[in-house]
Amino acid sequence: MRKYLFYTTDGYTQDEDSKDIENCQILGFSNGLDEKSAYNNLIKENSYLKEYKFSSIIAQEIFGEPLYI
Repeated sequence: MRKYLFYTTDGYTQDEDSKDIENCQILGFSNGLDEKSAYNNLIKENSYLKEYKFSSIIAQEIFGEPLYI
């Protein structure tokens, strides 16, 4: 199984002065044989994501262990 990070550039965030910040929104992590099966697992594990509409979701395979700084 491979591990994937799913994120989108849809939406926005604001700072304390209500100024928009362009960034990415992390949707979650999931495992699968490929991107599609990992995405299906992500939706099964986080059914609330069905309530939101995204124009694009990006899958990035994760290699190795996380680095905590």
